[in-house]
Amino acid sequence: MQCANCGNEQATGKFCGKCGAAMEATSQQVNTTNAPQNEYTVNTQQTVQPGEPNVHVEKVKETSKQYWSYYLRYLKNPTAILQSGHEFINGIISIVIFALLSSITVYTLVVQIFKATMGGFAELLLEDVNWFSTIASSFFFTLLSMAIVVVSMFLITKFFGPDFSFKTIITHYGALLNGAIVVLVAGLLLILVKAFVFATILIIAASVIATLVVPLYLMGRYLTQRATTIDPFYSYILYIVVFSILTAIVGGIIMDSTIGELINEISLDSL
Repeated sequence: MQCANCGNEQATGKFCGKCGAAMEATSQQVNTTNAPQNEYTVNTQQTVQPGEPNVHVEKVKETSKQYWSYYLRYLKNPTAILQSGHEFINGIISIVIFALLSSITVYTLVVQIFKATMGGFAELLLEDVNWFSTIASSFFFTLLSMAIVVVSMFLITKFFGPDFSFKTIITHYGALLNGAIVVLVAGLLLILVKAFVFATILIIAASVIATLVVPLYLMGRYLTQRATTIDPFYSYILYIVVFSILTAIVGGIIMDSTIGELINEISLDSL
């Protein structure tokens, strides 16, 4: 202990042995002086905490893990989805992945073929091409085509077979697209190594799987497992007819809209 009055140091005692000043006051002063520091230390320890994980990032990670498990499960055994039927969200994700991957693969194929045939002149022409807008348009039309597939299956099962909902059909359809996604990935890899012919074959094969093979297989299963008023063989033909009609209608609307916009632009330019 040190006396605040004269600086005398002593081990014990309430009063200074040299000047008689109270040592207790000095002890209280020291405690009071140390108190804010201790409080600051406690507050600092309470304030500094490890960063909390981002809720959205963790949710995306969890969804990715669930989808990957779903993808591998139904890639190995795709028909198991017909007994499950509780994978609607993952089915939507598969449909979106197929449409996006298909758009990117087709765009990459066209660009690479263009560069291979046109040489350096292709770089100048491609400078004005908005790759994002091109891929987005292709993505939209691919999704639209797949929507026509689902509507066609829904109409046939509605009137000639089991009355399945859109949700059920999308769940089944999305799970059976997992194999087509693998085909598109293989096609994209072939494009990167300049194997354009084989890549084109795989892209076409993936499109056929998505628009013909999978829907016809599903309708065959739907109409043979439950009572129906039409033979499954005719349901195949009927699907092709309905799909073709809906595609022609939607394609005609889009074409008329595009031609109308071009005519309006030409008219405005002429004025």
